[in-house]
Amino acid sequence: MPDAQYCILIETSDGKTSHITNLSTGVIRDDIVIWGNTSLSLYNLGEIDGKIRCSEGGGDTVIINRGVIDDWVELGPGDDKFISPLGLFRRVEGFGGNDRLVGNQFKNLLIGGLDRDTMKGGDGADTFLFQDTHDSIAGSRDHITDFVHAQHDKISLFNIDADTVAADDQAFHFIGKAAFGGTAGELRVEKHRANVIVSGDVDGDGVADFEIAVHTAQLVKGDFVL
Repeated sequence: MPDAQYCILIETSDGKTSHITNLSTGVIRDDIVIWGNTSLSLYNLGEIDGKIRCSEGGGDTVIINRGVIDDWVELGPGDDKFISPLGLFRRVEGFGGNDRLVGNQFKNLLIGGLDRDTMKGGDGADTFLFQDTHDSIAGSRDHITDFVHAQHDKISLFNIDADTVAADDQAFHFIGKAAFGGTAGELRVEKHRANVIVSGDVDGDGVADFEIAVHTAQLVKGDFVL
């Protein structure tokens, strides 16, 4: 259990939801930590000068942010929602579950984490960060709903080892619309209706080890951080 001296620790009976409303004049200067089989419903109009960490909880989390969250937000293992139509935040990470992450007109850093997530950055230069092939697997892929090249949005795959056969950490090799050639580290794109499907092969077997659906007309090498 985290040290309650340095955070607001929230724990309720199994399956219960804690509701927090931070008014426009309110300032919370501690971390908010969800513990046990607890769900969080947070409506923020003011300032939260700390982290929000729900990964120790077991329920679904809903956070509506119209104020300021000065540190990062880590959602829990449930099917969570983080919606920030006007508010400021540094980064939000889905952790696990089928999450919905919605940013705004500022530069947003969105991390879906495990399972099938839906992410919308809004207007601004957004980064959609993927840290592992398990974050968006084929057949249960994440969906980026508003990728805009002109706004300098980026899909970051920098943390993924593109070649699990070779030693050390390798970067992906962008091959565009070409089919996989049986070489580990290939990253390809293919138009499918309103989306572009991003696929990566990290072991060289010619089969996608992860896939991301991106709602956009096309993707080029410069749209990725490899």
